[in-house]
Amino acid sequence: MLAILLHFVLAAAPTENPTAEATPVSYSALLAEIAEEQQRLQALYKRPKADRAAIIKEARQYVLRRLVEDIFPAWYGTVWEFYGTTEVPGQGGVACGYFAFTALRDIGFRLPHAQLAQLYSENAIKNLAPVGQIKRFRNASMAEIEEHFASSGHGLYLAGLDCHVGFVVYDDDGGRFVHSSYYNPPLAVVSEPLDGPNPFRDSKYRVIGKLFDDAMMKRWLGGEKFALTYGVRRKAQRAD
Repeated sequence: MLAILLHFVLAAAPTENPTAEATPVSYSALLAEIAEEQQRLQALYKRPKADRAAIIKEARQYVLRRLVEDIFPAWYGTVWEFYGTTEVPGQGGVACGYFAFTALRDIGFRLPHAQLAQLYSENAIKNLAPVGQIKRFRNASMAEIEEHFASSGHGLYLAGLDCHVGFVVYDDDGGRFVHSSYYNPPLAVVSEPLDGPNPFRDSKYRVIGKLFDDAMMKRWLGGEKFALTYGVRRKAQRAD
């Protein structure tokens, strides 16, 4: 009887650190699925009589959806570390810049994520977003910031702050700040309201660039590398 009971207890016991074992497999499978769809869209885009405008639009919607619904959630809860450079959600720690630019790399953009993570956030944004889609705010109210997002429309924004960087997802529900947070709590990758206790609300200087314009999506569809133009010799001022 004791042997039978022991068998059931051991069978029911959780494996040691199951999340760390499961994450690499599930995340790699997700990235493989995204890469497969990217290849499909790339092939369509290269056809001689392709409706390239329609394919760019489809690719933009796909990239945004998979980031918001799959890649970002996979990273939620990953521990923040000042020098964190993990490339696997849930394993090790990740600094704000490494989270942001690893996520963009993982969705299929051929960019030097480690170099971007070490730049001043404003320079990093200038390497990815067109000048006309970048807005700077000094000591602006949250109402002014919200008005900017409302007028600029739904999509994904890269936000460089006093000493931090993260994403703003703006949709019908308003804006949310997705970042590797050095605030305690959570000291982890999170998605939280813009106007909450976080670096976005508390920063005095904000640089906001809207991502995924046509030029950026053409690079995704063409498999083109991003060449860094701004701030390539300067390290980031990182207090996160």
